[in-house]
Amino acid sequence: GYMDAARKKAEYNIGQLAPLAKKGYPLLTCCTSCGLMLKQEYLELYNLDGAKIVADHHYDASEFLLELLDSGQLPTFQKDTREQYLYHAPCHLRAQGIGLPGLELLREAAGLDIVEIDAGCCGIAGSYGFKKEKYELSLSIGEKLFQAIARYSSATVITECGTCQLQIEQVVGVKTVHPVSLLCGGDGFTIMRGKLD
Repeated sequence: GYMDAARKKAEYNIGQLAPLAKKGYPLLTCCTSCGLMLKQEYLELYNLDGAKIVADHHYDASEFLLELLDSGQLPTFQKDTREQYLYHAPCHLRAQGIGLPGLELLREAAGLDIVEIDAGCCGIAGSYGFKKEKYELSLSIGEKLFQAIARYSSATVITECGTCQLQIEQVVGVKTVHPVSLLCGGDGFTIMRGKLD
Protein backbone atom coordinates (compact mmCIF):
# COMPACT_ATOMS: atom_id res chain seq x y z
CA GLY A 1 0.00 0.00 0.00
CA TYR A 2 3.01 2.37 0.14
CA MET A 3 2.65 3.33 -3.50
CA ASP A 4 4.82 6.47 -3.45
CA ALA A 5 7.69 4.69 -1.72
CA ALA A 6 7.29 1.73 -4.06
CA ARG A 7 7.41 4.03 -7.09
CA LYS A 8 10.71 5.52 -5.89
CA LYS A 9 12.14 2.00 -5.53
CA ALA A 10 10.81 1.10 -8.97
CA GLU A 11 12.39 4.18 -10.54
CA TYR A 12 15.72 3.34 -8.93
CA ASN A 13 15.61 -0.35 -9.87
CA ILE A 14 14.54 0.30 -13.46
CA GLY A 15 17.17 3.04 -13.73
CA GLN A 16 19.87 0.56 -12.71
CA LEU A 17 18.62 -2.44 -14.69
CA ALA A 18 17.35 -0.95 -17.97
CA PRO A 19 20.83 0.04 -19.25
CA LEU A 20 22.03 -3.53 -18.66
CA ALA A 21 18.98 -4.98 -20.41
CA LYS A 22 19.57 -2.64 -23.36
CA LYS A 23 23.06 -4.12 -23.65
CA GLY A 24 21.49 -7.58 -23.83
CA TYR A 25 22.31 -8.84 -20.35
CA PRO A 26 19.87 -11.31 -18.83
CA LEU A 27 18.53 -10.10 -15.48
CA LEU A 28 18.18 -12.85 -12.89
CA THR A 29 16.42 -13.01 -9.55
CA CYS A 30 16.39 -15.81 -7.00
CA CYS A 31 13.27 -14.42 -5.30
CA THR A 32 9.90 -15.09 -6.90
CA SER A 33 8.34 -11.96 -5.39
CA CYS A 34 11.11 -9.75 -6.79
CA GLY A 35 10.83 -11.52 -10.13
CA LEU A 36 7.09 -10.95 -10.32
CA MET A 37 7.61 -7.27 -9.52
CA LEU A 38 10.19 -6.85 -12.30
CA LYS A 39 8.34 -8.98 -14.83
CA GLN A 40 4.78 -7.82 -14.27
CA GLU A 41 3.92 -5.47 -11.43
CA TYR A 42 6.15 -2.52 -12.40
CA LEU A 43 4.45 -2.59 -15.79
CA GLU A 44 0.98 -2.70 -14.24
CA LEU A 45 1.58 -0.10 -11.54
CA TYR A 46 3.87 2.51 -13.09
CA ASN A 47 4.48 3.96 -16.52
CA LEU A 48 8.28 3.97 -16.34
CA ASP A 49 10.68 4.22 -19.23
CA GLY A 50 12.71 1.04 -19.32
CA ALA A 51 10.25 -1.16 -17.40
CA LYS A 52 9.31 -3.15 -20.52
CA ILE A 53 12.87 -3.97 -21.51
CA VAL A 54 13.65 -4.99 -17.93
CA ALA A 55 10.61 -7.29 -17.92
CA ASP A 56 11.61 -8.75 -21.28
CA HIS A 57 15.15 -9.54 -20.06
CA HIS A 58 14.16 -10.92 -16.65
CA TYR A 59 14.59 -14.58 -15.74
CA ASP A 60 14.01 -16.53 -12.60
CA ALA A 61 17.47 -17.97 -11.82
CA SER A 62 16.24 -21.55 -12.18
CA GLU A 63 14.49 -20.67 -15.44
CA PHE A 64 17.78 -19.29 -16.80
CA LEU A 65 19.78 -22.33 -15.71
CA LEU A 66 17.15 -24.66 -17.16
CA GLU A 67 17.47 -22.89 -20.52
CA LEU A 68 21.25 -23.37 -20.35
CA LEU A 69 20.72 -27.05 -19.55
CA ASP A 70 18.27 -27.48 -22.43
CA SER A 71 20.76 -25.88 -24.86
CA GLY A 72 23.59 -28.14 -23.70
CA GLN A 73 25.53 -25.36 -21.94
CA LEU A 74 25.06 -26.75 -18.43
CA PRO A 75 26.38 -30.15 -17.39
CA THR A 76 24.22 -32.79 -15.77
CA PHE A 77 25.17 -34.72 -12.65
CA GLN A 78 23.67 -37.79 -11.09
CA LYS A 79 23.69 -37.47 -7.33
CA ASP A 80 23.48 -40.64 -5.32
CA THR A 81 21.52 -39.59 -2.27
CA ARG A 82 19.04 -41.26 0.00
CA GLU A 83 17.66 -37.95 1.18
CA GLN A 84 14.04 -37.28 0.34
CA TYR A 85 13.09 -33.97 -1.25
CA LEU A 86 9.75 -32.21 -1.41
CA TYR A 87 9.00 -29.24 -3.64
CA HIS A 88 6.64 -26.35 -2.85
CA ALA A 89 5.81 -23.93 -5.70
CA PRO A 90 5.43 -20.37 -4.37
CA CYS A 91 2.37 -18.37 -5.37
CA HIS A 92 4.55 -15.65 -6.95
CA LEU A 93 6.26 -18.24 -9.12
CA ARG A 94 2.94 -19.64 -10.33
CA ALA A 95 1.77 -16.10 -11.11
CA GLN A 96 4.71 -15.65 -13.51
CA GLY A 97 3.40 -18.41 -15.77
CA ILE A 98 6.82 -19.98 -16.36
CA GLY A 99 6.07 -23.43 -14.99
CA LEU A 100 8.24 -24.93 -12.25
CA PRO A 101 11.79 -24.38 -13.50
CA GLY A 102 13.48 -25.10 -10.15
CA LEU A 103 11.80 -28.48 -9.90
CA GLU A 104 12.60 -29.34 -13.53
CA LEU A 105 16.19 -28.16 -13.15
CA LEU A 106 16.89 -30.36 -10.13
CA ARG A 107 15.25 -33.38 -11.71
CA GLU A 108 17.06 -32.98 -15.03
CA ALA A 109 20.47 -31.58 -13.99
CA ALA A 110 20.93 -33.54 -10.77
CA GLY A 111 18.67 -36.53 -11.24
CA LEU A 112 17.03 -35.92 -7.89
CA ASP A 113 13.83 -37.73 -7.01
CA ILE A 114 11.57 -34.93 -5.81
CA VAL A 115 7.95 -35.12 -4.67
CA GLU A 116 5.90 -32.10 -5.68
CA ILE A 117 3.67 -31.04 -2.79
CA ASP A 118 0.72 -29.36 -4.51
CA ALA A 119 -1.07 -28.26 -1.36
CA GLY A 120 -1.58 -24.54 -1.84
CA CYS A 121 -0.18 -21.41 -0.24
CA CYS A 122 2.00 -21.33 2.89
CA GLY A 123 -0.01 -18.33 4.10
CA ILE A 124 2.89 -15.94 4.68
CA ALA A 125 1.90 -13.61 1.79
CA GLY A 126 4.94 -11.33 1.92
CA SER A 127 4.88 -9.52 5.25
CA TYR A 128 1.23 -10.44 5.96
CA GLY A 129 1.98 -13.48 8.09
CA PHE A 130 4.62 -11.61 10.10
CA LYS A 131 1.98 -9.30 11.56
CA LYS A 132 0.84 -10.27 15.03
CA GLU A 133 -2.84 -9.75 14.19
CA LYS A 134 -2.57 -11.85 11.01
CA TYR A 135 -0.32 -14.65 12.27
CA GLU A 136 -3.04 -17.17 13.21
CA LEU A 137 -4.91 -16.57 9.95
CA SER A 138 -1.64 -17.03 8.07
CA LEU A 139 -1.15 -20.41 9.76
CA SER A 140 -4.68 -21.51 8.93
CA ILE A 141 -4.16 -20.58 5.26
CA GLY A 142 -1.02 -22.73 5.15
CA GLU A 143 -2.40 -25.64 7.20
CA LYS A 144 -2.99 -27.95 4.24
CA LEU A 145 0.61 -27.45 3.05
CA PHE A 146 2.07 -27.92 6.54
CA GLN A 147 0.16 -31.16 7.02
CA ALA A 148 1.29 -32.46 3.64
CA ILE A 149 4.94 -31.71 4.45
CA ALA A 150 4.67 -33.21 7.94
CA ARG A 151 3.73 -36.57 6.43
CA TYR A 152 7.35 -36.81 5.21
CA SER A 153 9.16 -36.69 8.53
CA SER A 154 12.76 -36.29 7.40
CA ALA A 155 12.46 -34.67 3.98
CA THR A 156 14.11 -31.45 2.87
CA VAL A 157 11.71 -28.93 1.33
CA ILE A 158 12.74 -27.03 -1.80
CA THR A 159 11.13 -23.70 -2.67
CA GLU A 160 12.22 -20.49 -4.40
CA CYS A 161 10.54 -18.04 -2.01
CA GLY A 162 12.48 -16.88 1.04
CA THR A 163 9.38 -16.07 3.06
CA CYS A 164 7.86 -19.48 2.21
CA GLN A 165 11.11 -20.99 3.48
CA LEU A 166 10.81 -19.10 6.77
CA GLN A 167 7.15 -20.05 7.25
CA ILE A 168 7.70 -23.74 6.47
CA GLU A 169 10.80 -24.04 8.66
CA GLN A 170 9.13 -22.24 11.56
CA VAL A 171 5.86 -24.16 11.44
CA VAL A 172 6.94 -27.66 10.36
CA GLY A 173 10.53 -27.58 11.62
CA VAL A 174 12.13 -29.01 8.46
CA LYS A 175 15.14 -27.87 6.47
CA THR A 176 14.05 -25.71 3.53
CA VAL A 177 16.34 -24.64 0.67
CA HIS A 178 16.30 -22.75 -2.63
CA PRO A 179 16.76 -24.90 -5.77
CA VAL A 180 19.88 -22.99 -6.83
CA SER A 181 21.39 -23.31 -3.35
CA LEU A 182 20.78 -27.03 -3.47
CA LEU A 183 22.27 -27.29 -6.95
CA CYS A 184 25.37 -25.38 -5.89
CA GLY A 185 25.98 -27.27 -2.66
CA GLY A 186 23.75 -25.49 -0.17
CA ASP A 187 22.67 -28.73 1.51
CA GLY A 188 26.08 -30.17 2.22
CA PHE A 189 26.78 -31.81 -1.14
CA THR A 190 27.99 -30.21 -4.30
CA ILE A 191 26.40 -30.99 -7.62
CA MET A 192 27.82 -28.21 -9.76
CA ARG A 193 30.44 -26.28 -7.81
CA GLY A 194 33.72 -26.22 -9.72
CA LYS A 195 32.16 -27.83 -12.79
CA LEU A 196 31.46 -24.60 -14.68
CA ASP A 197 34.97 -23.08 -14.62
